[in-house]
Amino acid sequence: MPARVLLTRHEPAAVRTAAKLRAAGHEPIVLPCSRLEDTGTPVPPGRWAALILTSTAALDVLRTRAQWAQIRERLEQLPVWVVGRLTAKAALDAGLREPDLVAYDAAGLAEQVVGRAAGDGPGSRPILYLAASDRSFDFDEVFRPQGISLETVEVYRNRLVVPPAEEIRRAVGAADTAFLYSRRTASHLIELLQRYTRADDVSALHFVAISPAVADVVASMPNVSIAAGKDEEEMINAIETDEPR
Repeated sequence: MPARVLLTRHEPAAVRTAAKLRAAGHEPIVLPCSRLEDTGTPVPPGRWAALILTSTAALDVLRTRAQWAQIRERLEQLPVWVVGRLTAKAALDAGLREPDLVAYDAAGLAEQVVGRAAGDGPGSRPILYLAASDRSFDFDEVFRPQGISLETVEVYRNRLVVPPAEEIRRAVGAADTAFLYSRRTASHLIELLQRYTRADDVSALHFVAISPAVADVVASMPNVSIAAGKDEEEMINAIETDEPR
């Protein structure tokens, strides 16, 4: 049965997800509650061991910079290690190497990197991490005790925004499902729903979370599903299987 899915992600991610939902026969309802902003921090030249990307957002921002061609030249020969199949695809689309480490989440990726370093040795060159300024996982906390060097470059921030109250009410009233991608943005959405909409509208929503950690934010809601593979394709599948936690 077609679902009406509330998408509160930043653009252009929301646009990509909306296209996937339409292709699967569902109706996207786009209500951006966050906005990508370029920090302007340059990607420095250097001899890196590899590149870490935890979402498509870093590339979304960097590809809008006038210096993107020069940035890509610095990155295109590096091994690429990512979180999520969507990020892996974004790396390929940007002209980077096919990722050879792909994990469901940042903790899983850190574990894979540590495992590789244990086999090959940590090496002397640092790993480059193109990151958000508002991130929840600290790679360096995991890597440092293992002798793995990391240089984190904060190239973007994901700023939370508050849409007009009438737009929130209209979107929630039209939706029967809501996608949740991170604890931070899920908490923000719940705050907006509690402030601007009726309790009945909120409790009627089927929340689909990308991971158990994100699902915990809406643990008190009656209808919560978790993507089996911790990625967007599985979130779409969860609409159809409708097996709440």
